[in-house]
Amino acid sequence: MRFTRTSIVCSGVATIGLLLAWPGHAENYLILGDSSMPGSVSGFAAAEKKINVGEFDTTYQLFSTGTQDHGSDSRTVTTYAGIKGVTWSEDKDKPCRIEVDAKELASGLVYGDSRTPAVARDGSFEICSGKAGNEKAVRFSKASYYVRGVQVCTTDKKDSDDNRLKGIRLYIADVKPDGSVTFLNNYEQDKHTNCATWRSTVSCPAGSIASGLNVHHRDGYFTGLGLKCRKVEVSSQPHKS
Repeated sequence: MRFTRTSIVCSGVATIGLLLAWPGHAENYLILGDSSMPGSVSGFAAAEKKINVGEFDTTYQLFSTGTQDHGSDSRTVTTYAGIKGVTWSEDKDKPCRIEVDAKELASGLVYGDSRTPAVARDGSFEICSGKAGNEKAVRFSKASYYVRGVQVCTTDKKDSDDNRLKGIRLYIADVKPDGSVTFLNNYEQDKHTNCATWRSTVSCPAGSIASGLNVHHRDGYFTGLGLKCRKVEVSSQPHKS
């Protein structure tokens, strides 16, 4: 199953510096605060690629008010997203392409007269020597669910340098509009053939969700996963100025 990916740039007409809230969120906005990096890795540590989707830029155009022509000027704000899912593929027996699916916390946010909402970027990493296929995916469909932990399944060869990522479990954090975060024991999972052993779970601290994925890899295949986390907070603004 493949998920549709969307550009991070929002075009359209916008008044100068005016931010419109979406229904029911006129005063308080969910944002991501201080970051943390759980020290452990689920699977086997190796060279590391960091995929950060927790902060993304949205650019919008200024427009002529009738008294001042702003031409093609634009403004950029930074807003916040959390991980909703992961898709990965293999080249023959080597897991070598991974994509992180993110969703903005301030869902439906628009700027000025624009009717195009800010949309979070997704991130990907590929080290395939050939063509990736046999795609697997794990994703939360409920709007308030974000990733709070990850656990991988690997092969179970005696030589740990040759063990490969073969399955992924994502654990659920339920994020409420008031900023409270409830860690659930539930998870979603998918796996490839030769998934032999589920390794230790990596979890975000209480009150935080995953904002980035750390992919461990060697010799053209993935060996393990870690997380970058950020604390969920409530703010009077949905973006960094």
